[in-house]
Amino acid sequence: PSTSLGFAVMAAGLYRLDKQNRDIPASDFSVYATVSITGYYRVGVKGNNIFRNDNRRIVYNAEFYSQPIAFWGIGYDAAMANGSLNYLSSRVNVDFSFLQRVYKGLFVGVGADYNYHFGKFGGSKYSSEEEFSARLGGERVEYNATGISLFVEFDTRDAIANPQRGVYV
Repeated sequence: PSTSLGFAVMAAGLYRLDKQNRDIPASDFSVYATVSITGYYRVGVKGNNIFRNDNRRIVYNAEFYSQPIAFWGIGYDAAMANGSLNYLSSRVNVDFSFLQRVYKGLFVGVGADYNYHFGKFGGSKYSSEEEFSARLGGERVEYNATGISLFVEFDTRDAIANPQRGVYV
């Protein structure tokens, strides 16, 4: 109900940074966009870069999306006592990871991510920010979140985007 009838387009591709070694997975990317008649939309790009001899990898994902939302409040009691308020919820998400192979199929990596969430209020279409804030119980309307990660990954897949064989942990 929140997105209704929509339309999506996507382009995807495979490429090789190491053209001599056909035994390693190909790099991949995809670019996508979705829009609906309710005003929802999402655009983004994501992919995996596989470097020479599969010694290093970069994994990335970046997207922006916006969606009209109905909000009653926090908790069951708020939903039972209040009618809904309308606002436009928007988010920006960016994730990036760098992996280094330490042994056949075994990678260690570091990653970073950023998320930003904000709302649009007011006008004839959306409730006021004051009405919305009153139902949040002191929570913020807008926030930023960042993260850093360290991880270990085991990957013997023949292709990352569409594997036919291999293990991924």
